[in-house]
Amino acid sequence: MEATQASFQKVEKIGEGTYGVVYKARNKRTGQLVALKKIRLDALLDVIHSQKKLYMVFEYLNQDLKKYMDSCQAGELPLSLVKNYLFQLLQGVSFCHSHRVIHRDLKPQNLLINEAGAIKLADFGLARAFGVPLRTYTHEVVTLWYRAPEILLGCRYYSTPVDIWSIGCIFAEMMTRKALFAGDSEIDQLFQIFRTLGTPTEVTWPGVTQLPDYKGSFPQWPRKEMKDIVPNLDRDGRDLLTQLLLYDPSKRISAKAALNHQHAMPKAINWSKLYELKQEPHETPTAFVERLRATARRYTNIDPEKPEEAVQLAPIFIGNSAPDIRKKLQKLEGAESRDLGELLQVAWIAFNNRGEEEQNKIRERENEKEQKEKRREIECEERKKKREMEREEREKKREVERRKRDRGRDAMLSAALQRALFRRRALQPNQCAYCRALGHWKRECPKNRSGPKPAAITPHHE
Repeated sequence: MEATQASFQKVEKIGEGTYGVVYKARNKRTGQLVALKKIRLDALLDVIHSQKKLYMVFEYLNQDLKKYMDSCQAGELPLSLVKNYLFQLLQGVSFCHSHRVIHRDLKPQNLLINEAGAIKLADFGLARAFGVPLRTYTHEVVTLWYRAPEILLGCRYYSTPVDIWSIGCIFAEMMTRKALFAGDSEIDQLFQIFRTLGTPTEVTWPGVTQLPDYKGSFPQWPRKEMKDIVPNLDRDGRDLLTQLLLYDPSKRISAKAALNHQHAMPKAINWSKLYELKQEPHETPTAFVERLRATARRYTNIDPEKPEEAVQLAPIFIGNSAPDIRKKLQKLEGAESRDLGELLQVAWIAFNNRGEEEQNKIRERENEKEQKEKRREIECEERKKKREMEREEREKKREVERRKRDRGRDAMLSAALQRALFRRRALQPNQCAYCRALGHWKRECPKNRSGPKPAAITPHHE
């Protein structure tokens, strides 16, 4: 089925760069988490589609090499793990270079790690194709700490060796757990390199004095020994690192040649064969580890019986374990660099607790159901009490209103009765029935204007 933008629901923005924005998204149909990259097409003149938006859907990986190194316990990363990561990094860069692509922004933050411990190159926003003759490029590329000296000195005709220099910096950082050259400006970055590898000359780097930003007044620092720079690296490793960090780009080792270096080759792993291994639902952790070891013996040059080499299988054991076991293993600090024996103990605990966990889940569901029933009963009782209280309030209001009406009616009846009694009360002789005054009758009452007027007495003339 053809995927459209409507097929994915954005969860959150996880990154933004010069050429695009990356979102964490979920496939609405399958529920799979993906990385959705929206490409910026600011100079676009016309498109066929109705909306001028281009989205690219990638596999979602939530950890990079920088986060992984920061999350590991204090101390060195296992040498075997560093070799594995270096080998994978060289494989990826060699593939890019063989297809005439320069990444130009290699750094630990752009090396993503999946659950099985595979490293994948990310953020090709600054990547460029190269050809013969070399094109001119901007020198505002590559994060400062991993930027090659030819770029720092203003060279605009550079090629794949800039990626090789970045790999050397990453290799040293994995060994020492700190950046090899941590400058805070371009000139400080240059001086950091010069203090470590010595100030370059025409002898060590032919043509360096002709670069645009080279100054004859640069301080002259001597070169340090590689064993002092990375003391925990063996002789073969120091030799490879030296070739990765050569000043002269034309003499710097290529990614393909580095893969054949003695430091990288003996520990090369056919990752595809190991990725195919998945723990079956009812397979014990020990049986799964034995399958991993057997596959490693067949398709790799490592010896699974040696703890320092077997640790290379730890990330695959964690990532390809059953989901419930994988969750337990991933909670361990620095799990990917731990011994297989330690991981196996945790895996067995999770495996043995499966039945108990299922029972706990059933009990939790039953308890939750009982709690819901209790809450429902309590809510019903509360609603019933509320209705009773409302009914009682209405009855009280009706009673108050009824009493008020009764009092008003009684008052009206009392007034009418008093008036009736007042009217019917017996009159005294010669008492007016209208005004109750004595001395005249009602028809003669001066206040009773509606009654007959008394006849005027006219004088009688004889």
